[in-house]
Amino acid sequence: MKFSYLASMRSIYILFGVISFGMTNQLLAQETDHAQGAYKFLENKGQWPEGVLYKTDLNGGKIWLEKGGVLYQFIDASGPERIHHEHSGSESDTTIYQHLLYAEFVNSNPEPTTSHKFQSSEYYNFFLGNDPKKWASKVYGYSHITYHDLYSGIDLLYLEKDGDLKYEYHVSPSADPGQIKVRYYGQDKIKLTKDGHLNIETSIGKLIEEKPYAYQIKNGKIVEIACSFILSENNEVTYQLGNYDKSLELIIDPVLIFATYSGSITDNFGMTATYANNGMAYSGGTVYGNGYPAPLTTAYNTNANFPWATNPTVWPDPDPYYGVTDVFVSKYSSDGSTMIWTNFMGGGNEFAGTETVHSLICDTGNNLYMYGATSSTDFPIVNGFQPIHAGEWLVQIIITMVFIMVIRAQIFM
Repeated sequence: MKFSYLASMRSIYILFGVISFGMTNQLLAQETDHAQGAYKFLENKGQWPEGVLYKTDLNGGKIWLEKGGVLYQFIDASGPERIHHEHSGSESDTTIYQHLLYAEFVNSNPEPTTSHKFQSSEYYNFFLGNDPKKWASKVYGYSHITYHDLYSGIDLLYLEKDGDLKYEYHVSPSADPGQIKVRYYGQDKIKLTKDGHLNIETSIGKLIEEKPYAYQIKNGKIVEIACSFILSENNEVTYQLGNYDKSLELIIDPVLIFATYSGSITDNFGMTATYANNGMAYSGGTVYGNGYPAPLTTAYNTNANFPWATNPTVWPDPDPYYGVTDVFVSKYSSDGSTMIWTNFMGGGNEFAGTETVHSLICDTGNNLYMYGATSSTDFPIVNGFQPIHAGEWLVQIIITMVFIMVIRAQIFM
């Protein structure tokens, strides 16, 4: 699927107002054992649809952990990145490409419980749309996620090891590993290699699941169990196992590898920065794909940042749409080495809603003022001078309005 990054701005209206987000609880990082590594799964606290549990970023896309499966969202924004950094490019460089790959947990527990550990030191706040019920604050990331009883007697873990993202099935004694079935949708090609790896190709990148390693711990020693993938004609993956001790826990342990990206590995662009009087640093910019992409006709209802075909067998859709962005602002320690928090702000739906930020300024009280533009009619506003967007959406034309937002120092410490 491809999406246009820019649209012609034929009309500009002015929205002048002060937007102040007040929270009853201070958003302070908690003292805990912090995660180490690149993958941080952000918990869903209402900023995404109910069926979404966690989301993590990867080089060139995102992974959405859901109750019934996993959505891999591959994004190539190399054209817009070229325009942003090199200030040059052709009309084709305004296109963003996306490919969605879905892995369904076939016949799994429809309401699995989950747990997480190894919390990030920084947190994230989401002010998306004008419904405060869908805003979320103090959203932390975690590097270890567990689905409990995804299948009867079987847990599924996601974690990072040696820089690679991996998952593990923990099969309890006497539980049947034959319950585990994962069906893939949306790929261009799926096959087993001669080395036993599962090779899944998309229009943007390749997902490789390495030949699974299975083992048990018996009398304090690791005992390897023969294990391999089985790929059926309907793209369903199961496991073939050798003999093992059914009175002991069995662990099935593949590794995910994301390879051969065709372009950009970033989904955000920095646009402005400033320092506060207390020495803290702030940066602001735009981010793509901040909303859940809802690939299936049975997926949860949502307003997302990118449109696509609802039939997973015909991804990516050939029709162009206009890419949608939100703005972000991040706070860093005075030496710039540690991020403290990030706020995401924006609105819109699958057809309209683009935010940009142009300037950040701190006053003597360390309150942060953000100046930018929005075309979202549901941009989040609290106590605004002009709370209603005065423009409208026209076909292939973005009607933008200027916004001024205040992030108060006593709220976001």
